[in-house]
Amino acid sequence: MVFWWATEVFMQKCSDVIGLPVISLSTGEKIGFVKDILLDSDTKKIKAFVIYSRNIFSKPRAVLSENIVRVGKGAVLVRDREKTVSVRELMSLPNIRSYKEGLVNQPVYTDSGVDLGVVQDAIFNFEIGQLDEIEVSDGIVQDLMEGRKIISASESLQLEQGIVIVETEKVRAIRKNGKGIKKYIMKGSKEDEK
Repeated sequence: MVFWWATEVFMQKCSDVIGLPVISLSTGEKIGFVKDILLDSDTKKIKAFVIYSRNIFSKPRAVLSENIVRVGKGAVLVRDREKTVSVRELMSLPNIRSYKEGLVNQPVYTDSGVDLGVVQDAIFNFEIGQLDEIEVSDGIVQDLMEGRKIISASESLQLEQGIVIVETEKVRAIRKNGKGIKKYIMKGSKEDEK
C-alpha cells in the first residue's frame, strides 16, 4: 500500500478525513464521501475507507487501501471507481475494526487495570497507512486544563474488542497534546514573577 500526499504532512487525524469527498482518478468524478476507516487491529494498518454517496438507494462500499492514491486535506483520490468491495464482506474478516465504532469512545486501560480515559481520535501516518497515535481524553475538565493524552500506537498498544490496552511500563511515554489552558496560566504566573 502506498499513499501519496500533495503536501509534506503525512500525519492526520481520522476525524479530519471523515466526510472528505472521494474522487476517482480514472473518471474524474466524485464517487462519494469517507464515512469510516477500517483497520486491522493486529497490524494497526488501514485496510479500507468506507464511502457513501448521497444517493438514497446506494449502500456504503469500501475502497481498499491498495486503490487509494492520495489522502489530502480536501479530498481522497482513488485509482478506479469500480474497485470497491462490500463493507459487510470486509467486516466479517478477523481483526477488522471500524474507526468510528471500534476505536472512538473505547475505554483505555493499562495492562495492570489503570483507567487512562477514552479514545477521542486516532492519528494515522497516511504515507504508510499505519495508525501512529491515539488521542485519549480523561474528562472535559482535564482536557481543558492539561490537554488530551497522546499514546503511541506501538506494539505495546493492543486494540481488543471494546477496549484498548497499553503496557504499564509504556505509560511514562504518554505525552499531552499541549492544548490545555494550564500551560498558559503557568506561563502567565512565571512572567508576573519577573
